Amino acid sequence: MAGGTISAPGLTAATTVAAALLGVQADGFLGVVAGAFCGAVVYMLNLQATPVLIKVALFAAAWVAGVLAAAPAAKGFTFLALGQAEIPHGVGALIASAIIVRLLQYLASTPLRKIIQDVRTWRGR
Repeated sequence: MAGGTISAPGLTAATTVAAALLGVQADGFLGVVAGAFCGAVVYMLNLQATPVLIKVALFAAAWVAGVLAAAPAAKGFTFLALGQAEIPHGVGALIASAIIVRLLQYLASTPLRKIIQDVRTWRGR
């Protein structure tokens, strides 16, 4: 069997699956911390050209935001599931931290005028 490195999308998918399993299995705060950690790692794996200091800052911001936003994210996704499934807080943390990384990347790479224009477009003005 030939060896080789796993691609970034493959590693991202594997991390997402592992995080979802950890978030579902672990109860309470441990599940939230594990989910937020894995959510932050998921998108850090895709930042190949980004300097290390920026990666560390984005990782820390995503991890903290994932922990803080775990409950609201889980409740929001439970609402979207029409109450048919109770989404664990660990999975909410995973999703919240991954979204935060993408949002921070967008805000850091886009000029302020473009952001304001996008907000006005999204609001329908």
